[in-house]
Amino acid sequence: MMEAIWKALIDFADWLLGLVKDVFQAVWDFCVDVVCYIFDQALQVVIDLVNLL
Repeated sequence: MMEAIWKALIDFADWLLGLVKDVFQAVWDFCVDVVCYIFDQALQVVIDLVNLL
């Protein structure tokens, strides 16, 4: 009986860890996209300013 409970707990912990990892990955990808977009926009502003000179 105890083995079944331990197995269920381990399976649940494994599933939870996978879920947390997936959420973290999605948030990380979103943040990278936002940072890249901001950097790209800033670079475009610098290029425009240099072209004005």
